[in-house]
Amino acid sequence: MIEEKKLNINSFLIVQKPYMERRCYATFKKVFPDEECVVTSETIEMDKYFKRYAEINGDYKEAIAILVGDVQRMKLYAQKGYQIEQSIPNTVWEAYLELAKRGYNKYIIELGEK
Repeated sequence: MIEEKKLNINSFLIVQKPYMERRCYATFKKVFPDEECVVTSETIEMDKYFKRYAEINGDYKEAIAILVGDVQRMKLYAQKGYQIEQSIPNTVWEAYLELAKRGYNKYIIELGEK
């Protein structure tokens, strides 16, 4: 739409959930590699985020499953060309694998992803 309407935009602000910031940035940079953007979200500690999520949705385990799926998407979407590659620390990837194995795999796109 930006290109279609020939809009001259020189700054972008992306507001998303805290755990979605990196994927938003990676997707933005894939689409607009030469543009700058600021990605932001609510500043909240993870334990408070899970507590609030549980209060609203009845259980924090769904939030963990969402985060597990999001970690997989950071890697998988870069491989598929949907976003730029993001460095995922080994400890994070190992935690992803362990949590997926423990059943937090509702939002995993391709089971068995390594």
